[in-house]
Amino acid sequence: SFSCTIMEDVEEFARAEWSEVDKAGKSLQIAGVEGWDARLFDLTLQSLEVKQSKLGQAPSGLGRLLSLQRLSLSNCELLALPSSVFMNTTKLESIDLSHNRLEVVPVSLGACGLLRVIDLGFNSLSSLPPALGNLPALETLIVTGNQLAELPGCCLSLSLSVLIAAGNQLKELPVELTALTRLTELDLAENQLAMLPEELASCARLKVLNIQGNAFSDKKLAKAAAQGTKAIMQVLRGGSKGAVKQRQRKEKSPPPPPRRMHCEATRSIVVESSADCVRPYIFAAVLHVKDGISQEALQGLIQVQNQLHSKDCRRRRLACLGSHCLSAVHWPLHLIAEDLADIKIFPLKLDGEWQAREMLKSLQEDSHYQLYAASVLSQHNCAVLVDDHKQVLALYPVTNSKVTENKPGMTEMLLEVTSTESSAVCGGIFQALLRDSVAVLDSAGLETSVEPIRVVSAATSRLRYICPSQDEIAELD
Repeated sequence: SFSCTIMEDVEEFARAEWSEVDKAGKSLQIAGVEGWDARLFDLTLQSLEVKQSKLGQAPSGLGRLLSLQRLSLSNCELLALPSSVFMNTTKLESIDLSHNRLEVVPVSLGACGLLRVIDLGFNSLSSLPPALGNLPALETLIVTGNQLAELPGCCLSLSLSVLIAAGNQLKELPVELTALTRLTELDLAENQLAMLPEELASCARLKVLNIQGNAFSDKKLAKAAAQGTKAIMQVLRGGSKGAVKQRQRKEKSPPPPPRRMHCEATRSIVVESSADCVRPYIFAAVLHVKDGISQEALQGLIQVQNQLHSKDCRRRRLACLGSHCLSAVHWPLHLIAEDLADIKIFPLKLDGEWQAREMLKSLQEDSHYQLYAASVLSQHNCAVLVDDHKQVLALYPVTNSKVTENKPGMTEMLLEVTSTESSAVCGGIFQALLRDSVAVLDSAGLETSVEPIRVVSAATSRLRYICPSQDEIAELD
């Protein structure tokens, strides 16, 4: 049994069934339910609140509530939400998913451009989707009580006025945090911070700054943490010892690059805002093979990719990886999402150029591609990797293009991994791909070096990361 209230009619039902809900109601409160009833998704609701329930995995039907402005699923033992569930709920202004067991935030949340408040507190999140940084109206972001080891700057909307990130595993703060000029409240208590950037003192509107429960190396900052915002800001303006030491380290000559590093990162992959809501995570690097890749080595690289797809990528459910010959590619590359009707590609397993939808229908007849093709056909938009001349390199998670098909003798190979899951998952699989690929080339006696790639957000022009890092390249030796 459970109780629900139709707020518009101020009707209360002590014991009710889903079928008893007044479909004219605009606001619905429910408590004590187990599981979902599909009839809920036929209601024209502006506000839905479910609490103290056992919902488990949310169905995609939740995305049919197109008029929804406020959604609260707090304390509902929620395990997961489909990645595309919020693609069409673009009227959402507030969402509360706190006190659940979520490990991943649906990337489609980035499609809700009217969102002002997001509460993801007390879940099991280890990362946040970059799409959050593109939300133009977002004022409050709550991620308290998760497992965040970092707070990427690309996830922070410039419109934020309140950021609550207490009770995580943060060791340092992104420089982008100091660019949040509207910030009035910042809670970083109970993390693993050793210092704060002194530039934080330039946030003129910041009135509440909580940093208690961190192990600051600067005794003045540690003492100020217990005294409150004014004392903290005074220390930062005076230059805390930790910040000064960090600045001095940056001013020192950088260490020599790793032996395998081909050059500094100059080439970029731009993640367009359309992809942020569909498939936002991409890691990539270019392998330079001095004397060209032999046929034997190429077969070994293909075997590595097949093994990773089958095991680590869980048959492309978690991630999709690919490799490309770069002889006909124009930089920068762009990760975008487009309507299937607008995509044309020269698929590896078919002759000639195909319209994407027709290609997918044809590949459904192939047992190897059947599952992947069906999953993409069920979606409105599909993620593709294109070069600067709009030439399609890959349609995810189905096929690469014949235009960039690997060939014996090529001296440059792009390795890339994309995912809908998380940055951690995508990055981990990419490291495995890079490590195993270099090992294959080493065993073939081929001199190989690695060129890192810049991954940039189109919406904000921010650099998200450079991959692989110099430390990760050094580990390949």
